[in-house]
Amino acid sequence: AALDGSLAKQGDRIRITAQLIRASDGYHLWSKGYDTRSGDMMTVQQEIARSIAATIRKLGQNLPEPAVHPGTASPEAHDLYLRGSYLLSFKNVDSMKKGLALLEQAVRIDPTYAMAYVQIADVEFAFLYGGVVSQKEGEERLKTALEKAIQADPKCAEAHGMMAAVIHSQDWDWPRAETEFKLAIEQGAGPTTRSLYGWSLTTQGRFSDAMTQLEIAQDLNPLATGQRMNQALLLYSQRRYRDAKNILNELAREHTEMGSPHALLAQIAMMEKDCAGIQAQIDWWRRVYPKLDTTLDQALVTACRGNDEPARQILSKAAVSGQAQRSYNMGLSSAYVHESDLALSFLEKAAAAKESAILNIKNEPMLDGIRRDPRFIALEKRVGLQP
Repeated sequence: AALDGSLAKQGDRIRITAQLIRASDGYHLWSKGYDTRSGDMMTVQQEIARSIAATIRKLGQNLPEPAVHPGTASPEAHDLYLRGSYLLSFKNVDSMKKGLALLEQAVRIDPTYAMAYVQIADVEFAFLYGGVVSQKEGEERLKTALEKAIQADPKCAEAHGMMAAVIHSQDWDWPRAETEFKLAIEQGAGPTTRSLYGWSLTTQGRFSDAMTQLEIAQDLNPLATGQRMNQALLLYSQRRYRDAKNILNELAREHTEMGSPHALLAQIAMMEKDCAGIQAQIDWWRRVYPKLDTTLDQALVTACRGNDEPARQILSKAAVSGQAQRSYNMGLSSAYVHESDLALSFLEKAAAAKESAILNIKNEPMLDGIRRDPRFIALEKRVGLQP
């Protein structure tokens, strides 16, 4: 069925019409008009939602009872939430910062607005794992937002799902994280939680279970980027580079300022010894983010062309000067130029700093050269990836 509606406003009076149409033949399953004042919009919105939900439930069989979550009684807070959520959809740092500011205004107006806290946590999650903020600051801000969301709504599935991801990536407590993921899904968690669960399963090497969760996530929200990136990461971890590139190239075309597809495309190019492909990704970063230092990436192109020694010199300079943004990235780069001791040293630093990417080491193709090193096996055990 398709939901169709219109809204007309004159002064503080609002006229809303809504109708539910059967897609197969255009039959009107339900329709209704509403006249209200702008201050009563939240009440009318809830009434429309209940009416539509009741109609849809009549069309199905054995549907579970819908979860009821507290929203907000403040139209102003809700408006800020909607505008903030819209800005988050652009998936670039500037728009997400602007969206975060609006969401923070929303919870100042209504400190019990659970879904606004969830969206704030979503931004903090992206900033933490994208390296936008420091590990300590990002983790504190993320956990605070999730705790406030759960306090406002103890059955908030998405908050529980994101908390599960934090337990997995920061506490390295997989059994407790999986319990929390399953609880979130039982409470009706949506695509974000399914995607995070899929990523967590990927880090464990449970590829079939991971793909199941990621496919469910994509069915629930076909246009979201998170689950598609996680699908690409899963395929990359399985060495299915062609399939991964199909997803990444599609994402890059649709989201022209999104950096993560280009980062993973560069790693695939390294594994395929596609030196021109690595250079193409560096050129993209230089064009879209001209202030970003790409010295480290240039070392990888140099190594790809068979010039390991000059590449090692570039890496050494980057390590000394602090050009490397994350120890994990330096670990991968060092492994790529066959500097095993240096690679393991940086991976140890990444683990000590609780960089979330360290959980990818079990299946990371760039680390295959040091996988049998006893120090590497010990590191896997330390982060909970080996019994």
